[in-house]
Amino acid sequence: MAQRSNERRVAGRSRCRAASALVAGLLWLAAGCGGGGAGDGQPRAGSPAGYQALTSIDRLALSNGRVAAVWSSSERRLVALRERIYATHRPGVPVPELCREVMFGYRRDGASQWLRDVPVADRGYLEGTGIAYTVQRTAGLRFETYAFAPYSPEIDGLVLLLRVVNEGPAVNDCALFLTADLALGGNGDATREWAFHDATGGFLMEGRTGSGRRVLYRALGGLDHWAIARAGSADDARVLVQQGAHLPDRTWPFNADDVVCGLERQIAGGGRFATGDEAWWGVLIALRTDGDEQTLRATAAAFPAGLDPAGLLQRERDGWAQWHAGERMPAGLRADERACFRQQTAFLRMGQAREIGPGNGQIVASLPPGKWNICWPRDASYAIVALARTGHLAEAQAALRFLLQAGPGRYTNEVGRSYRISVARYFGNGEEESDDNGNGPNIEFDNFGLVLWALGETIEHGGDLALVRGHWRVIRDEIADVLVSLIAANGLLRPDSSIWERHLRPAPNTPDGARQFAYSSIMAVAGLERAADLALRVGDSA
Repeated sequence: MAQRSNERRVAGRSRCRAASALVAGLLWLAAGCGGGGAGDGQPRAGSPAGYQALTSIDRLALSNGRVAAVWSSSERRLVALRERIYATHRPGVPVPELCREVMFGYRRDGASQWLRDVPVADRGYLEGTGIAYTVQRTAGLRFETYAFAPYSPEIDGLVLLLRVVNEGPAVNDCALFLTADLALGGNGDATREWAFHDATGGFLMEGRTGSGRRVLYRALGGLDHWAIARAGSADDARVLVQQGAHLPDRTWPFNADDVVCGLERQIAGGGRFATGDEAWWGVLIALRTDGDEQTLRATAAAFPAGLDPAGLLQRERDGWAQWHAGERMPAGLRADERACFRQQTAFLRMGQAREIGPGNGQIVASLPPGKWNICWPRDASYAIVALARTGHLAEAQAALRFLLQAGPGRYTNEVGRSYRISVARYFGNGEEESDDNGNGPNIEFDNFGLVLWALGETIEHGGDLALVRGHWRVIRDEIADVLVSLIAANGLLRPDSSIWERHLRPAPNTPDGARQFAYSSIMAVAGLERAADLALRVGDSA
């Protein structure tokens, strides 16, 4: 025990000395590069008055950390749906794209149209939330579509809501429709699909033979008619609505390639929809991947706990408001800057996996439609610091817990010893992933320092020290001491891939080749300083 205590003290002193040595090395590097930059050191003025924000993307990401989807404001329909927010479950098992299209439509006095064909008057997110909306007007009717993956309560699925207001003359026959064309084999594969209508439960269920993937469509606000048909057939809801017909309440056939489901709700029971009246309707789309239809039915039946569609939307908005309630933000922000700030923290929340299992807590670098929906320790560390500084400690600590429990590392030959934090990125289940283009893998030593820095920032801003105590052996032995072992004779970290992601071996006409990048050593300094402070906090007096 005494020997182990002495070893800890020596190791702790070496971590402090290592940070100091790295600082000295960085100063030497800066001096060799000519010192400071070309700036004058003066603060820059703010944006000029009268600037105008322009739309740069029309695909709005939806997520509650359990599923991911994309609502296209230009196409006025759902264009993506995935059962997890990350790109790949585990090596060789990507998360498939399930959606071809999901969209609303309407009928007014015998004439029908899909809302994908109606221009958009307004679109975006409800401020500070993950709720996407579009506003459309046609035929004297105003349509407001709301799409979100619910947090209140969390469910593996999506909610699509439609509010319609009659801004024109009274209507004697008005109905709302939703059609869903999914490819349950993933990535366009719609073979061997089946579906049925459950009259007792009031829902439609779709599945795929030989797969556990199930999708349940539950109407929120009533279901009057439905249709299940093969895509392009006479009973395809998309065809029927274009013809001005009601849905026929039949399934043809039960098993088919490319099944399309349709749901219909008649406003005012098919009676008079007067000028100024409004109506709400919607559909819950719930998912499972294990074939457990009984649990899927029970989950959908319990949602939305007696609330009508308008109440469901309000509950989701209230949940977001509660999440933002204790948020810390810089002083002096204008109203539009505060709105932007809240939307950015909302995106951080949406980008964190909340599934049950080893993937819980990871933060992806982007959400679909971005293709970088992968957890990198670097991106995650900056997100963790942002969450901690803004007061969202539960999310920051969940992300740290994922990083400290994931792995362990598999590139021990390149690192030189066992280690914890990935040298590049993660699969959804927490396994380490890197890539090799023939010039060697990416081995990014900055990740070790980044995670220590993020951990220290979280504790400094009110995080629970129990997280550090419970993982101290990993923090000390598999992260901090790894950094110490990576310091070269010149006081900098050994050559690596760093933030530039250069593959280890140089090759002609490529930027590849490991170097002593300043960024890796800078983050090592920041991380080791935090590690030394944490050691004192947990009573490791070394």
